[in-house]
Amino acid sequence: MSFAWIFDIAMGCVLAFFLVRGALRGLTGEIFSLLGLLAGIFFGWTFARPAAELILGFFPSWDPTITELLCSIAIFIGASLVFALLGGLVGLLVKAARLSFMDHLLGAGMGVLKACCLVLFIYGVVSIFPTLIPSDWMKESYAMRGAAVVWPPVRSFMEERNWLDLSPLRGPGPERREGSFPEEPKPESSEPLPRARKVEA
Repeated sequence: MSFAWIFDIAMGCVLAFFLVRGALRGLTGEIFSLLGLLAGIFFGWTFARPAAELILGFFPSWDPTITELLCSIAIFIGASLVFALLGGLVGLLVKAARLSFMDHLLGAGMGVLKACCLVLFIYGVVSIFPTLIPSDWMKESYAMRGAAVVWPPVRSFMEERNWLDLSPLRGPGPERREGSFPEEPKPESSEPLPRARKVEA
């Protein structure tokens, strides 16, 4: 079983988990959870460079690209935890209230949307750091194929409104179009080389 299949199965389990949990928690809890996910993505991509520069001031021997990646992940986790705590507090306030069928249904929909955002986040990280994270398996993953279609318009929409700036996190190396998979190396030509002509004396 390839890594792409393992990733698709894992994302399917995550989707089912978010769907069921969203249906149980209702719309209110899932709104805060989704806001935490989106805030984590936004702050992680926007403030990773300043945080990395601050850390590199104390540890100049560290690799800048890896430091930015770790800062992005740390900020993402921190923002998600903050909004998760806020959602938990709000959930305690509405726990006594009985949720209607529509609340459960909308909560399940928000859970599915959150799973899709998570897949887009993973796709964006792999696309931005192709030299650090292998990306060949993405061509075989159904989840990543779908993300490759959705990612370019979402990215353009957010960058046009200055909601998101991905340029600080672009790693070194040759640039390639966002939303496309890395090109495979072309095989060398098998045609025989032309024979050299003999020079007559």
